[in-house]
Amino acid sequence: MSAWVPTEEDRVRIRMIEREVEETEKRDLNKIDLAEIFRYAPEWCEVRLREERGRPLAFRGSFLPMAQVLRDPSPYIVLSAASQVGKTTGLDGKCLCIADALPINVMHAMPTEDDRNDFFQARWQPMVRNSPWLRKCLQSEEGNSTDRVGLQQLYGRHGGVSTIFFVGMGSKRATVSRPADLVIIDELDLCPGDTLGTIQGRTGASDLNLWWMCSNPSFTGHGVGAMLELSDYKRWMVPCACGRLVDLLDDWPKSVVGEPPDARYICVKCGREIEDKHRLAGRWRRTKSSKTAQYSGYLISRLDVVRHSANRLMGDIIRIRNDPKILNAEAQIENYFLGRPYDHQGQKLSPSVLHRAIARGGYRMLRAVPPEGGGHLRAGIDVQKSYFRVVVLDGKRVIYLGNIGKDGGEWGPLWTELLEKFQIGYAIVDPQPDEHLSETFCKAHMGRVGRLRYQTNDIGHTDSEIKERTTIDFEVNRTSMLDAAVSFVRDDEFQLPSRSQEVEQFITEMTDSMIRVLDPGRIKKVDLTGEGGTQKGGVPDFATANERYRYINPRKRADHFWHALGYAIAARALRPPGLASHAPVQLGPVRKRARDWYR
Repeated sequence: MSAWVPTEEDRVRIRMIEREVEETEKRDLNKIDLAEIFRYAPEWCEVRLREERGRPLAFRGSFLPMAQVLRDPSPYIVLSAASQVGKTTGLDGKCLCIADALPINVMHAMPTEDDRNDFFQARWQPMVRNSPWLRKCLQSEEGNSTDRVGLQQLYGRHGGVSTIFFVGMGSKRATVSRPADLVIIDELDLCPGDTLGTIQGRTGASDLNLWWMCSNPSFTGHGVGAMLELSDYKRWMVPCACGRLVDLLDDWPKSVVGEPPDARYICVKCGREIEDKHRLAGRWRRTKSSKTAQYSGYLISRLDVVRHSANRLMGDIIRIRNDPKILNAEAQIENYFLGRPYDHQGQKLSPSVLHRAIARGGYRMLRAVPPEGGGHLRAGIDVQKSYFRVVVLDGKRVIYLGNIGKDGGEWGPLWTELLEKFQIGYAIVDPQPDEHLSETFCKAHMGRVGRLRYQTNDIGHTDSEIKERTTIDFEVNRTSMLDAAVSFVRDDEFQLPSRSQEVEQFITEMTDSMIRVLDPGRIKKVDLTGEGGTQKGGVPDFATANERYRYINPRKRADHFWHALGYAIAARALRPPGLASHAPVQLGPVRKRARDWYR
């Protein structure tokens, strides 16, 4: 990574900003309020601080939307933001600006201690090395300095000492007995809820009582998304040549046309291109009244930040949609690229969603496929003690839903019959309850059947037990798998066969069992493969967007179709390398000679 070399234009601009900042710093600290301190906060950061590569923090250029957040004197600020838009760097710069003007105690809280350590080593220490002013302020006149992970003392122009605590919220102990004037909560949606409760009293004795919170959002009604709804909810508006103020995010995806390298932002009203000069002329606009708002709220997407051109944005989105490791790409695009909660998560599926899928389908359920068909079909099989649930997919069409009972205690013949009836190209099965039998069956149908188990934290398992489990073909995150099932069902192209007993049972299970809830205890993950998450056969593991969430079945209703559908979706993504692909089979109108293949 090359160091930044300033041009003559950069030097002139920095000298002008320095003069402005020096004038503000001459004011009597006892006579200025927060608005005075933050008035030139973006310029102060550009002069005093440098990012990891040595560049000034460009809050009046590439990260312009963050400039107003730095100037905002509100005590309670909530920021729902996409990744790579400068939210953490901006809030830290604003924190240093006030720590230089007033002696304060700051608590910068992150979800876990690992997050804290990574941030300190990869972000904070490079910023200190590249910022002469910051290095000087971390050293007292006597030459003393505090330089350890978790604690920094800054000797500012106020003549006193400002203390910054960096804490991980995986343990309540890290936040106990540490008074603070300012609390910064970074990645709020990933922070454990029980520790959030203990941190709320840290500013109780402070006259300032400042709370700044930022996060990539997760799903509607939780975390930063819920807090944003209680704020004045400011959105970034860009002027178009036609006179309209354009919210590129509100118009998404119509606000972007073309594909890389010719993608561009446009005004959906007049069709004119929105250039960088227009985006640099943008401003924040409240969408809710500030009189009743509890927070000063901002939503920043990558569309708002000049650093992310249309080509760069669409290139990243295309890559994530084509990444076989990611089952629920749309959730990650909403959270990490657009900076807003994903509406489909955290909400129960409604029967109307599945009834629309039946209306889109309008075909009868198959009991087999013609001899010339199949090959491309995928199946998911959830095994129970006395039967197993089966879902067979033809692309985004469910062509078979089964509830097959076992015959004489033998699974093998039933599985083989199912594979041959539908000419299934690849199937994922649950290894339980008889792992030996399922492994034998997989070996008998090498290349057509894989076994999948959900990942766990493996608390209490011995090394030998974990080693035995590597015989499983795939291990995936359970939340990510069930997220994929929700997204799949809600897709406008998803189709179900016409009503039958099996379809009604499918609808009942999918709408009456699983709900998605916050699980703050899920912090540690164990790599069972020893290969950084790469599964047997070189297939990458699924990564979930929100590892702090899980699906529960509070009413203890049957949920086997959830898992069978998830396995079938996984079979589409986890097809082993080298397995021959097949052209789709068109399941058209029923003909007399094919009638036997339908129910």
